[in-house]
Amino acid sequence: MKDNIAIVGVGNITQTLLKTLVDKKFKGKVFIHDIDKNKKKFSLHNKIIFKNDIADLLKDTNLLLIAVKPNNYIEVCSSLKNFLNPNLVVMSLIAGVKSKSISKSFDNTKLPIVRVMTNINGKFGYATTFLHYNKYVKNIHINKIKNFWKNFGSVTHAHSELEMDKVTALLGSGPAYFLEFAQSLIKIFQKFGFSKEKSYKYTNELFFGTAYLCKNDMRDIEHIKRTIVSKGGTTESALKSLRKNKFQKILEKSIVDAFRRAKSISKEN
Repeated sequence: MKDNIAIVGVGNITQTLLKTLVDKKFKGKVFIHDIDKNKKKFSLHNKIIFKNDIADLLKDTNLLLIAVKPNNYIEVCSSLKNFLNPNLVVMSLIAGVKSKSISKSFDNTKLPIVRVMTNINGKFGYATTFLHYNKYVKNIHINKIKNFWKNFGSVTHAHSELEMDKVTALLGSGPAYFLEFAQSLIKIFQKFGFSKEKSYKYTNELFFGTAYLCKNDMRDIEHIKRTIVSKGGTTESALKSLRKNKFQKILEKSIVDAFRRAKSISKEN
């Protein structure tokens, strides 16, 4: 029982987590539940078990992960509240929703709750996961929870729920910013006459290679960039154009908008 986990909501992020848990040979069992019974297909592995019944879902675990959309969480929590065991810790992947709001939905103001923000990079163990514990989460729970999330990459403690809203915009949504930029590059490759397949291949290699360089080079990003930029050269011309067109401000505004949305979800709930 101690290594088992129950997950409600089998969306994209849960599917990513399930793949990683299988690849990492997770010691416990993973019980999953979703109102969409077609999600049962994700229980093909003998350690991932789809549960139709909520009471049965929580019977053999002290860890519950709720991974549903913000507009669905109240209904989900209400359906679970009569089946909680006294030792249960609730982990929430619900963007923007505060711990107090989740407690209220469970009709239990002393429920141990951990807010979690991770991203799809956990599929291959490269996510940055932030955790925020309410005051009812005990030390004996914390190590177990941290070890679980270490399956997906690095783990960092968030000092406030405001910080959780910030990393929601920066890290939770972060991969989408890179992918948006990558899609733009693919289209530009194609405009330059390269095939769709080669455009994807070259963009993929460019992103992977640059990420690997940044991770393994001892210098900071500014110093690495200087090795590429020659005065009066092609790269300098491109970067000047990005700055002239306020690339930094466009990106910053986009992330601020995401942050504001996370905060507005908090206020709505």
